[in-house]
Amino acid sequence: MTFIEVMSFDFTKREETIVKELLNSFSIIDTSEQIALQALKNRKKKKIKIADNIIAATAQVHDLILVTRNIADYKSLSVKLLNPFNS
Repeated sequence: MTFIEVMSFDFTKREETIVKELLNSFSIIDTSEQIALQALKNRKKKKIKIADNIIAATAQVHDLILVTRNIADYKSLSVKLLNPFNS
């Protein structure tokens, strides 16, 4: 999900290459029944877009920090957040 969301931005060819290299340095985590069940719990707490919910549920299930500029969408969920643009 994250790969698709990030790569959908309008990058120059050079930027696209750099961003792809960065994204390829991360592991892709497949969805699972546990992630789906967490997404259902999240949905009961807050109406959230499916893609954002799967990203949040994946972070919750794997005890990861969700790095996003869009903190507001995730605040009501029990997920660790980091906005790299805040100083």
